[in-house]
Amino acid sequence: MTFTDRHKRCLLEMYFRNSEKIDGQ
Repeated sequence: MTFTDRHKRCLLEMYFRNSEKIDGQ
């Protein structure tokens, strides 16, 4: 379960980063 949790966090971070990029543009 820890592995999935870690993966989820990574995905969330990437998603947030994308959101910031779109906002910046």
